[in-house]
Amino acid sequence: MNNTFHIATMLNEDNIKQLQEGNVTNIFIIKTGIWDSDWHGDFEFKKEDLEQMVKNFNNNVYRQEVPINFGHDRGGKAAGWHKVLSVEDIDDNNSHLRGDIDLTPAGAEAVKNGEYKYYSAEIAHVYKDEDTGGKFANVLIGGALTNIPFMKGQDAIKLSEGVYCYPGTGNQDIDTDINEKNKEDLKMSKLNKIFKLEEGAAEAAVEEAAEAVVAENDGLKVEAAQVEDAVDSVVGEEDKEKTLSEKIAILAERGKKIDKEAELKLSEKDKEIMALSSKLDEQGKEIKELQSERYAEKVAKMYADNSDRVTDVIKARCDKLFTEGATIETVTEVLSGYPVIKELGEVGTSRGGETGGQKGEMLTLQEKYMAEGKTGQEALALARAEMKRKK
Repeated sequence: MNNTFHIATMLNEDNIKQLQEGNVTNIFIIKTGIWDSDWHGDFEFKKEDLEQMVKNFNNNVYRQEVPINFGHDRGGKAAGWHKVLSVEDIDDNNSHLRGDIDLTPAGAEAVKNGEYKYYSAEIAHVYKDEDTGGKFANVLIGGALTNIPFMKGQDAIKLSEGVYCYPGTGNQDIDTDINEKNKEDLKMSKLNKIFKLEEGAAEAAVEEAAEAVVAENDGLKVEAAQVEDAVDSVVGEEDKEKTLSEKIAILAERGKKIDKEAELKLSEKDKEIMALSSKLDEQGKEIKELQSERYAEKVAKMYADNSDRVTDVIKARCDKLFTEGATIETVTEVLSGYPVIKELGEVGTSRGGETGGQKGEMLTLQEKYMAEGKTGQEALALARAEMKRKK
């Protein structure tokens, strides 16, 4: 992985207007995050990396003004100079490195004329001072006006294409231990995200999470083997050499066929049930008619058995009881309480031939006593007694 990074960002309208005064303030340089590129490989910038860039800039680690060139031509004339760097927190997880730059007249003119639209920072992950031999991580060593953004269509952050280590930066002699540690930290950061662990989780926690994933995967393999064994037990011999997905498709098709056959059988059964239900309805009607006929016969027999008590008036009153829901047994008991016609005649003869009037009065008295809760015989006895008192 190359040690020098070029991060390109688009100059916005406010930046362009500031060029008229020869400077650009608060320009976006880079943000925290993880990237993967063909030129740089995998790399990450954390907030502490951005803060270290500001510290190294303020401490003049580069030991000269940090230039801005045209198109990353570090040997060409200057397009401007970096003046201030700062870190801005966007939220709890994201921060931006921003800065103020002064453009030369040539640089300002190139931007105003539309010759360049992007600013690209040149950052050394590890910078070696050739004079002192000192090594420093995360150093801004330059910037460039460029038109070759790596991340097309994004205004926030761009990587320029064709990145390489520039002669004279000392970056060819990279501290292997520091670089390897950066790679290891990046790998652990990625693993933490994959296994959904907290940032900076111990290596043991990562290994434990990885082992759990492996165990789960082994369990899934066992389940898959059990499924295939179960499928093989129901497919035909000619299909056992096919893939599991093909065998499942065969069973699914077979299931559809079985469902269709079952649906047809159910349809036929439904027809049989409907026919049987219709037949039962007809039989029910016949039974009701037969029951009605038999009931009428029983009522007629009841009246015949009590013919010596039944008059037109009494029959009308008994018929009314039937319409009100009384049973044959109840009406028979009521009839038994009425006097026979001969008895009424005897009572009538004693009144000088007023048999009809006495008969009606006798019935009225008997019904009155029955309405008070007396039985037919009790009501008859009370009615007779009252009739005798009236003689």
